[in-house]
Amino acid sequence: MPTINPQAMAVTGTSPTFSAPTASDVLTPTDRGVYIVRTTGTATTVVLVIPGNDTFGQAKPDVSSTLGATDVRAFPMTAYTQVVDANNQITITHSGALTGVTSAYVTI
Repeated sequence: MPTINPQAMAVTGTSPTFSAPTASDVLTPTDRGVYIVRTTGTATTVVLVIPGNDTFGQAKPDVSSTLGATDVRAFPMTAYTQVVDANNQITITHSGALTGVTSAYVTI
């Protein structure tokens, strides 16, 4: 799984570099991070995989969001700092064909 590295925002403004995601990527969430997905002609479902079980032994539910063929979605990483795996990361999956899907991870 490729690791998505954060891009730091500058006080003068930042144009994030978007790149093609793979079917499964990982990132280290921070309280100041935002994961952004942009689609240009291809719909995709983004799933933020929540590891582990709750106090009843049931799997914690993943967070899923479906983007249309021309869409932009921003996922604040604040809540995900509490549900990281043993490497302090979360896994993000994208379904379907990824032609026309790009993403960026930005921190302030």
